[in-house]
Amino acid sequence: MLNATEPKGVISWRRSLDPDDQAEFDRLRGDGHLIESTKRSHKIKSTLESNRATQLYRTLPHELGHWVDYIRTPSARQHDAKPKKDCEAFAHRYAVEAVQTLRKNGVIPFNRLFDESEMRRDGLNPTDFVA
Repeated sequence: MLNATEPKGVISWRRSLDPDDQAEFDRLRGDGHLIESTKRSHKIKSTLESNRATQLYRTLPHELGHWVDYIRTPSARQHDAKPKKDCEAFAHRYAVEAVQTLRKNGVIPFNRLFDESEMRRDGLNPTDFVA
């Protein structure tokens, strides 16, 4: 699932992170989100580019990894019996490997497209898409 995000959004995470949360925290930092740590929390500040990195080059390939895992499993019953942690680990590995290959082959990163006339034809306001 890809969620809509605020280009300049801020989310707050508690200071104590379990290993899975710490791994995600590190991935967010790697995507370019700005991290500000206080005594009580971590403030994760997003930019348009960090959101693009998270959504296009990590979350989307991760979700595709779940699909690949599902179709490679002999039956839906066997897939449903897998521990969630194993499914997540596969999807993370798949995403990392896919992105490495796509970058190596020059497929990504994608150029940002901004077509005002097409947006207006679709009933969208182009100013809603400017950071």
